[in-house]
Amino acid sequence: MKKKKLFLLHDIPYPDVDGGKKLSLGRIMESAKEFEIIVIAFNYQGINDTEAIEFFNNKKISFFCYDPKPKKQGFSKIIKYLYSLFTKYPAYYTRLNDKSFTIYINNILKGINVNEVSIETIFLISQLEQFIKNVNSIEIVFHNVESLFFKELSKSSTKLYKKIVYLIESKKINNLEKIISKKINNENSIFPVCLSRKDSKIYQDNFKFDSSKIRINKNKIYLESTIEHTPNIKNPYFLFPGSIEFPPNKEAILWFLEEYVKIFKEPIKVLITGKYTESTKKEFCKYKFIEFSGFISNENLINYYKNCICVISPIISGGGIKIKNIETIALSIPLLMTEFSSIGIYCKNNKLIRISKNNPIDFTKKLMYFYGDIRRGTIC
Repeated sequence: MKKKKLFLLHDIPYPDVDGGKKLSLGRIMESAKEFEIIVIAFNYQGINDTEAIEFFNNKKISFFCYDPKPKKQGFSKIIKYLYSLFTKYPAYYTRLNDKSFTIYINNILKGINVNEVSIETIFLISQLEQFIKNVNSIEIVFHNVESLFFKELSKSSTKLYKKIVYLIESKKINNLEKIISKKINNENSIFPVCLSRKDSKIYQDNFKFDSSKIRINKNKIYLESTIEHTPNIKNPYFLFPGSIEFPPNKEAILWFLEEYVKIFKEPIKVLITGKYTESTKKEFCKYKFIEFSGFISNENLINYYKNCICVISPIISGGGIKIKNIETIALSIPLLMTEFSSIGIYCKNNKLIRISKNNPIDFTKKLMYFYGDIRRGTIC
């Protein structure tokens, strides 16, 4: 009989429409090869769980979705956020610190002997205590060096109020990371999971994590199907699969566009997926070759992957592993990324991947050469 592993998430992981969900779903599906899996999601965003229920049922994975009281959830979010401004804890932690969620978990697990637990975000560690004495292994997943990530968000944000909010949050998260560090080093059953060795080194040096307990995630994502890359040479486009509303993404695109229009005499379309606002779109109005798709289904995104010349990842700030890069590599789609964007990604001897210096001129020149090789079919 398989051992049982519980995954606690702050959001429904399927459909896996963003990097965090892709990472967690990948971890769940990898663990399902070895464990009987139970997934409990705090439906923080209040999304419909019908697709998730069907998906996990087909995979014979037990899935439960906790829905905060819908009539009070919007008001409750505001109250909890305002409350968090006057506490030492970050806003996400405060919003997810829900006693009713603890009761919900306990009711599901009555009579079930869980061997391992994975808490998929540090902002859910309010649920930690109920497992410490009862399970063999508790993983806490650090998607980034969270405090540094929010500090980077503060730097890359263009609006003053966002800079201030992110900076305050980074300091509060720093405090939360210190609390978690003490738990990790004092409890034999708790293991931090980092997405890269660079992140783990920072947590060792700055937060005194016990290096012998750190686990490096496999960073595999779940793919429902494979595709064949058939680039549209007649109407070519480069693909950036990420919301422009995320500050590091916006910074990345603006970072290389000035050189792009100089080096590409006839600029090729750059297609940007994900949500956007009209005010953000106006910032790019002088670049007629930029196209925004808005939020799209996974099926449409796969088609964009299939027909693009290559995926571009000119990221120069932020933290953690770039999940879209991992997805691109898994789909065998050509990818150009900066050195910063490639942190934690193994891509040795992969001819579909090219890496530029963290320099917009070098990135754009490599993109031009890559485009030529793909047109000629000489990259494989």
